[in-house]
Amino acid sequence: MRIIIDGRMILNSMTGVSRYLIGLCRGLDKLDDDCSYELWLQENLPADHPAKKLGGNRLKLHNVSIPNMSLAGHALLPCEFARQKADLIHYPHFDLPLVMPGPVVSTIHDLKYIAHPDFFPHLDLVKRKVIHLMTRYTCYRSRQILCDSKSTSDDLQNLLGISREKLKIVHLGVDDHFFRKISKNELLDFRIKHNLEQPFLLFVGERRPHKNLPTLIRAFKEFESLNNEGFLLVVAGKSYADNRAPEQLTSKLGLDGRVRFLDYVPDAELPYYYQSAAALVLLSYYEGFGFPVLEAMASGTPVVASSCTSLPEVVGEAGILVPPDKPKRAAEAILEVVSPGSVRDRCIEKGEERARSFSWERCASLTQQVYAEAVKN
Repeated sequence: MRIIIDGRMILNSMTGVSRYLIGLCRGLDKLDDDCSYELWLQENLPADHPAKKLGGNRLKLHNVSIPNMSLAGHALLPCEFARQKADLIHYPHFDLPLVMPGPVVSTIHDLKYIAHPDFFPHLDLVKRKVIHLMTRYTCYRSRQILCDSKSTSDDLQNLLGISREKLKIVHLGVDDHFFRKISKNELLDFRIKHNLEQPFLLFVGERRPHKNLPTLIRAFKEFESLNNEGFLLVVAGKSYADNRAPEQLTSKLGLDGRVRFLDYVPDAELPYYYQSAAALVLLSYYEGFGFPVLEAMASGTPVVASSCTSLPEVVGEAGILVPPDKPKRAAEAILEVVSPGSVRDRCIEKGEERARSFSWERCASLTQQVYAEAVKN
């Protein structure tokens, strides 16, 4: 069975979709099966990109000049796929071209644009309608639909009326390098270099409205009144569109200098941020999966996360879950996990144990079963 995986969503800067595709392909390449896999990549990826290091067993890389999420891509991609004559195409996004040949398995990571259009005011009514129609068509055309979480599967059933039989929940994995314990000297050098010698709380992710950073900033303000150790809040992720609400609230609450806004953080540095942080705090209103909580748990960092959508699925009982609109409760939970004692120790121990149950090998094995079922049917 020959399977083509559309990896054009793998970008120069690592995103959640990039992590998913690279982790999945690493896992697929290790499987003991009779399948061959071909990952299609954009031509302009740098030679040292993690995706370029894939392949060698059953997985081959193929560069294409077809841009992702474009009208040109919708016209050219089906023709290229037709020439290749694969048994199956795995399309990991919601914008499947209309005339794709052959069997298709898609991945729908989340329905944030449909479930919460209020979080994306820059999208006008026409763009929202297009996203809705494209997502519905992708689901209709796909023989099987991979979902990162039960939360996303539920949304597809409830918001788009997709049949449960078509939906396959396959949790994502966590990369091995997050489990590697970094020495105290290395961490100290990192913190000195980045001016992070004070204890700090960490948020990882793009500053999109659904990430609920205003509540996190208010929770940090509340936390300051409960703790006098001079913590910082580090927001590791680039700004989004014209959303300046986090920065504006920071100034309004007098937190300038104590809330650090970083732009894109290189993937290689993320374990250093996680292992240096006293806790990761993610109070999102909506997540299709939530890589940061999983990566933090693997890194031995306690987690405080919101109690909605997919985050309880990932965190389980290994962290503290709080309502996303209760900054005082979040502040109390943060104090619990940063203070020495049984709660912090339990979160660290249970977190690493929980993270080890989310492997790319398991994700790949379950995904391969979905491929086989889609081809058979």
